[in-house]
Amino acid sequence: MLCILRELLAFYPAAPHVADEVQVEDHGDIAFYAGDLLGLAKTSVRNYSIAITETATPVLREVLAKQLMAGIQLHGMVFYYMLQRGSTVFDTFRSL
Repeated sequence: MLCILRELLAFYPAAPHVADEVQVEDHGDIAFYAGDLLGLAKTSVRNYSIAITETATPVLREVLAKQLMAGIQLHGMVFYYMLQRGSTVFDTFRSL
């Protein structure tokens, strides 16, 4: 397990983050809905992953894998949309 963690830590410096000097703008409802969409994408990725491990049909597994990849792409798009605007899920829900 420690070996896996070390392998992943190599990516930490390249991880996107909001710089300290960047002002977080209030996007109101857009930030809320983007956060909601991000949560939906995360849930769909989790559910597709579970479904893939539970199915015994190769054709269905292939379809679910395509849907999983689409969910991962959606998650990335929404995350980077929020990041570019200085918003994270935590900022969105902190204001509630």
